Amino acid sequence: MRAQKNSYFSATAAGYPNDNILNNLSSAISPVYTQSDDPSKPQSYLVSYYARANYTYKDRYLLTFTGRADGSSKFGPDHKYGYFPSGALGWRLSKEKFLEDVPWIEDIKIRGSYGLTGNQNIGNQMYRTLYAPNSYAGNNALTPIQLGNPDVKWETTKQTDIGLDFSFFKNRLSGTFDWYNKQTDDALLQLPLPPSSSYGMLLSNSVGIRNRGVEVSLQGDIIRSHDFRWSVSANISWNRSIVTRLTKNADLSQIRTPTGLEYGNTTLIEGQPLGLMQGMKVTGIIKTQKQLDDYKAKLGPMGFVFPYLGIGDPMFQLDTVSFASIGGAYPDFHALIGSGALKYFGGFTQGFSYKNFDLSLYFLFSAGGHLMWGDDVASTTFVGTSNANQSMLGRYTAQNPNASRPRLLLSDQIIYNTNLSIYSSSYVKLRTATFNYRWPKSRWMSNSGILSAAVFFSATNLFTITRYPGNDPETSDDSFSVAGAISM
Repeated sequence: MRAQKNSYFSATAAGYPNDNILNNLSSAISPVYTQSDDPSKPQSYLVSYYARANYTYKDRYLLTFTGRADGSSKFGPDHKYGYFPSGALGWRLSKEKFLEDVPWIEDIKIRGSYGLTGNQNIGNQMYRTLYAPNSYAGNNALTPIQLGNPDVKWETTKQTDIGLDFSFFKNRLSGTFDWYNKQTDDALLQLPLPPSSSYGMLLSNSVGIRNRGVEVSLQGDIIRSHDFRWSVSANISWNRSIVTRLTKNADLSQIRTPTGLEYGNTTLIEGQPLGLMQGMKVTGIIKTQKQLDDYKAKLGPMGFVFPYLGIGDPMFQLDTVSFASIGGAYPDFHALIGSGALKYFGGFTQGFSYKNFDLSLYFLFSAGGHLMWGDDVASTTFVGTSNANQSMLGRYTAQNPNASRPRLLLSDQIIYNTNLSIYSSSYVKLRTATFNYRWPKSRWMSNSGILSAAVFFSATNLFTITRYPGNDPETSDDSFSVAGAISM
């Protein structure tokens, strides 16, 4: 059992008769502010029960069963416990009689597993509706701070794995192959609520996500001699994450766009991958009076959004959206402008050894994704004293009519999250390089009690090949980060 409890008390008062001696709370004339435990962060408990059984027959057939039950105070009385069984089977083919005499096979094993895992990584007591003490006009008051959801429960992921392990040629070649399928039907997500509710967010099991992919790993010695060895290892992964379900709760329907659910700088759409980036899609720069007039006509009543619209400004992709609640249609600027989903990613290592010298090179690579360059977004309006990046130099001017970037307006406060700030995140990077020298054993080392000694030099992030103009394409996945990029 694991328990967590935080407690505190603080008080402030004014009107002390003496700051040196009579300075405790009871000496003050009037209390100013008193505060104790935050009701939104009370104590929490987790109790777990775990059982495991293993069975092996002739080191050929392997069976594992695991049963787990967890109870968490983070969920309501009817949903505190989650049950997560799992099982795995293994078959070592290399131990079978029809393969025992094959000299170049060391090991071949087929394995498979199925199991459930749970997630309770949320705040404490979020299933409750909470109020905080406050004061207004000299009177005591209670202020709503959290809308509870008593139906919130454990997030459960069902996972299936099928794998193959092998080793050949006296372990000169080995590797693994894995196929997996993870299905989460009740992912925990904080959904925004309309301001009229007086609450900001509501936690619910509102999203279904499927992760399916393949992982391959290989290791081998290309050259293995007495003095020289060249070894290679590589791994590559293909993963696809699909949104399989969005909440259909009518009370939350107003925060859904016509295509999906906006969340941060991304959009969740049923049947589409995770990491879809939303924003405003620039279709061109206004360069003639006719283009300006046509675009204003297309904007219609929504033209007030761009009060200074003129030649040199961007034209955005518009979709006409109809909503019964407002009794008509209006142009919608929301568009999908990129995807952070990768086609594949991985790494590979080159290792060289010659006598007492070792050299290791570790590379990483990624292909197929996109990043939104946060610094470029912040530089779009050029407001305030912050530095802007050099993309500002490509703005539209009378002397630069063929520019792909819009003109610059003084004190323009509209910040565009547009496709102009979306770049490919594909890269190849030399993450680390290490050179090592192993001192040969000698009499003085033995006499000194030194068993071994080595000296090495290591360098990190030596070079990166990429089209992404920011600091590093291998960046944070914080969707609100402006340090490097915005991605999912």
